Amino acid sequence: MIPLLIDVVPTRTAMLVTVFGEVDIATVGRFRECLDAVPDRDTVVEMSDVGLLSAVGGEGAARPAGRLANVDARLVLAAPSFPVRRVLGVTGADARLPMVPTFVDGLAVPGVRHDGATDVGPRAVTPLRTP
Repeated sequence: MIPLLIDVVPTRTAMLVTVFGEVDIATVGRFRECLDAVPDRDTVVEMSDVGLLSAVGGEGAARPAGRLANVDARLVLAAPSFPVRRVLGVTGADARLPMVPTFVDGLAVPGVRHDGATDVGPRAVTPLRTP
């Protein structure tokens, strides 16, 4: 089992959450707690090094998006690995979570504001294609 490592760094424009490892029944509580603790501001969650995401973990990723939307902020998944994209697609959570190829692209998503501009809605992002 690969340990779950989560790093949270505030940047000038958004919170950057980097996730590494496996989000399964043993680690999903810590994953949820970390995302639930993110301040009410735009957040980019980088998941390229997540080798396993359980269905419960997928819901754990989607849940904070609703809370952030209530305060006019966004949660964007950056560089989700194939296992992450697959689970989010099967559970339908991909319809609620914008996904982009890189962290830098996450900062460019409408709604991840640089100048106080308003959000333009969840469908402004072209979804990644699952191979």
